[in-house]
Amino acid sequence: MSASVAGVIVAGGRAVRMGGRDKAFAAVGGEPIAVRTIRLFHDLFPQVLVATNLPERFRGLGVETVADRFPGCGPLAGLHAALLATRHPHVFVAACDMPGLDPGVIRFLLARIGAADAVVPRWEGDVEPLHAIYAAHCLPAMEASLRAGRYPLRDFLGTIRVDYVGEAELRRVRGAAASLTNVNTPEELAAVGGSFEEPGGVSRDPGAELVEVLDAAGRPVATVTRREMRVRRLPHRATYVLVFNRRGELFVHLRSPHKDVFPGHWDVAVGGVLAAGESFDEGARREAREELGVDLEPEPLFPLHYADERTVVHGMVYRARHDGPFRLQPEEIVRGEFLALAAVAARAGREPFCPDGLAALAEYRRRWPGRGGERRSVP
Repeated sequence: MSASVAGVIVAGGRAVRMGGRDKAFAAVGGEPIAVRTIRLFHDLFPQVLVATNLPERFRGLGVETVADRFPGCGPLAGLHAALLATRHPHVFVAACDMPGLDPGVIRFLLARIGAADAVVPRWEGDVEPLHAIYAAHCLPAMEASLRAGRYPLRDFLGTIRVDYVGEAELRRVRGAAASLTNVNTPEELAAVGGSFEEPGGVSRDPGAELVEVLDAAGRPVATVTRREMRVRRLPHRATYVLVFNRRGELFVHLRSPHKDVFPGHWDVAVGGVLAAGESFDEGARREAREELGVDLEPEPLFPLHYADERTVVHGMVYRARHDGPFRLQPEEIVRGEFLALAAVAARAGREPFCPDGLAALAEYRRRWPGRGGERRSVP
């Protein structure tokens, strides 16, 4: 570990060429880019900073987040904010969209620290200022550039002393090409085997999705991958949408045998785990659209806390009305049908059902006995 250098991730771009999607959390190799970078930086540096105006995205990942003092001024403003917060004389800075950052390449650059204000690679006929080292004493020059409206990092480099590392020299360092690769477009992301979603909104690796961990009061306290949440049985948020038709019958469905919890079980509710930063209402609408292929406006009914040996859920139960037909998502649902509530109870007596869904339905029926899809009032 380099005791005199902090690691900085610049994650403030608008990702226009990526359609506005958050490049930092695109998955490559089954892991979000930002999660891999943070893990690597914790191994290399005593302090890890993320320059971002969306700090909630990085909650629980063991980093300090810093917001731009000069909003809308690009990566230079993010680097400026990080230099204000660092406790060390130098920072190594990387863009948030670099999936192949290599510790050997980074250590090679760290060994170049000397009298220069920055150590910057030359690569493919250009320079790479977001895979580089900056001295904290650059801060006054950086602030002067920002106040003068000179925002491009390449222009700023012209105002300080830079040790440019030649491309020929870098190419002799194993891993350099991967380390200096960034992904600015969907095509570049696909070229490194990464993705945001499959067609229809299904994650290529659901285990890599980020979810929020909750405290006993249901407040978010950390962000982890869905896989870690399952392995450690961490409290999380989920939605349960009871979908009734006009006759008061409930839609039940058989879950895919590939689900990470309760595979091959019947379920009385559409829904699922909320993504990090997603509200209950947003999650309910998204899950209905993904699993059933229709747009619903689910009506919130009541919160549900459920726990067993597999899962701990802080949920919200919804009701929706739709007569079908549905375009079922094959990755999630094998088949489904509408059943009268008595028939649902009979099937649950002889076939496996998701217990948390049954708990949601039981509470619904306790509050509105004999009402099926109808109800008189919601508390």
